[in-house]
Order: sequence, then structure tokens, then C-alpha cells
Amino acid sequence: MPRKGHSEEWLPIVLAGENATWNNLLNSIRFDRELKVVHIPAGRTFSGSRKAIRLITLWNFLIFGLFAVPPAHRWVDRGFLALRAIDLEDPVGWSLQVWLVGSTLLTTALLGRMLWRKRRTISTGVPAASVRLEGMLVGAWWLIVIGASAYGFMLGMGG
Repeated sequence: MPRKGHSEEWLPIVLAGENATWNNLLNSIRFDRELKVVHIPAGRTFSGSRKAIRLITLWNFLIFGLFAVPPAHRWVDRGFLALRAIDLEDPVGWSLQVWLVGSTLLTTALLGRMLWRKRRTISTGVPAASVRLEGMLVGAWWLIVIGASAYGFMLGMGG
């Protein structure tokens, strides 16, 4: 019969990863007086960084689509013409450039931080969350940035 506040359930123990050893696992488990498993520390989920990377890169893809797709580009041109009438064309254009550069660097830094934490978590023998989707989003965004820059450079060299 369990004492008050204690349950009879045992938590499952999963040993995963190449660096996982029984010593690492046993050192990371806390036991109560009856030597039943109470807590197994899990890897960090990066929920804040994960959401930020997804939101920022998807927003950047939307902005890029507005400038690259012809019907949407006409809407952007009309918007900038309306902003020109109230002298806000330059500040909006400048802030858009700052946003694209800053957000690209920010998402790259957040992804690097997530990879660093994942590496540290795996080295302790605890399974870590995957960062595959975020890596693909940031990588695809960098390919678009580099491709658009190369395209602009080639247009400028053409005369």
C-alpha cells in the first residue's frame, strides 16, 4: 500500500542515443526513499526559440512572396505609391531592409543556440528534441537570400 502522496506507478525508462550509458541515466534519475523512480529529466524542448524561428521565417517568406509574385508585387507598388504621398516610403523601405537583415541574423543565432543546447543535452545521455524543421526553414531562407542577392547582382552587371 503506497504512502500518502506516493503512487504505485513506475515511470518507463528509455535509453536512447549513442552516448547514453547506464551510469549517465542512473545519475540523472532521482529516487525517493523506497527507491522508486520519481523524475527523469527530459531534454529541453526549445519551445520559445522554436516558435520564434518558425514565425520569423514564415513571415519572411510572406514578405518575399509579396515582392516576388507579380500580382502581389503590384499591390506592394500601389502601397509604396500611397506611402510616397505622405512621405513614409523611405522609412518603411528602410525598416523593411533592417527587418530582413536583422531577422535573418536572429533566426540563425536562435538555430545555433538550439543546436548548441541539443548537443549538450545529447552529451549527457538524455534524448533531445529534433531541430530538423527549423534547420530546413532557416536553410531555405538563406538559400532565398543568397539567390535573390545573386540575381540582383547579375541584373546590375547586365547594364
